[in-house]
Amino acid sequence: MSEISLAEAEGKLAELVDRTRQGETIEITEDGQTIARLVPAVPVWEPVDIAGMRALTDSLPPDPEPVETWIRKFRDDARY
Repeated sequence: MSEISLAEAEGKLAELVDRTRQGETIEITEDGQTIARLVPAVPVWEPVDIAGMRALTDSLPPDPEPVETWIRKFRDDARY
């Protein structure tokens, strides 16, 4: 994490934004106190490809054990 004074940040906004795009977090200070923090934006989630997920699950072999049995075994094994 980098620190920069408010006076410096005023003239370097474009550079600071480029640095945050690359993943850097920058604290802006005034009189030795942090007054702001520039952080990389959280990426926007992309929608799930339902057709792709369905194709993947359809390509998997069927499980010989019913899911209810698997859940009971998982639950009971974790309990003890």
